[in-house]
Amino acid sequence: IEDAGFKSESVGAFGLFDTLEHVEDDEGFLVALRRILKTGGRLFVTLPAFNVLWSHEDVHAGHFRRYDLSGAASKFRRAGFNINYATYFMMLLPAPVFIFRSLPYRMGLRKTHPKDRLTKELSGGSGFAERLIATTFPYEVRKIKSLGKIPFGSSLLVAAEKR
Repeated sequence: IEDAGFKSESVGAFGLFDTLEHVEDDEGFLVALRRILKTGGRLFVTLPAFNVLWSHEDVHAGHFRRYDLSGAASKFRRAGFNINYATYFMMLLPAPVFIFRSLPYRMGLRKTHPKDRLTKELSGGSGFAERLIATTFPYEVRKIKSLGKIPFGSSLLVAAEKR
């Protein structure tokens, strides 16, 4: 971010959507973003949730970590942000992710990540995960629009503001 040439306090908002988990020094990165944001500037972030869901897909994707709500909020506060809103989402996915990805990974049953399976999973369509998401998506959107909290999910949404 330092090499991008942004001037201090020059940007009103940043969106990081499934990005921060790819940065080794995530807190340092947040501090660098804070320097670039105007006072009161906003940061909108989505993150993969729960270390228990760690699997080969995280390794393959280049993730350094997964987050929980309290740990992420603490990290943002230490970097100089106030949390305006935070919630989990994708509430029906933790169980299937744990059963079909995390458990096999932890048991050493899946050591490779075939390219065709990754392409199929990421291409969308009418698979099991897509049907689960479609079932709860309207509810989750309404809950988030009203700033309600979703108690669990495979992802985390954080809206923060520069102090």
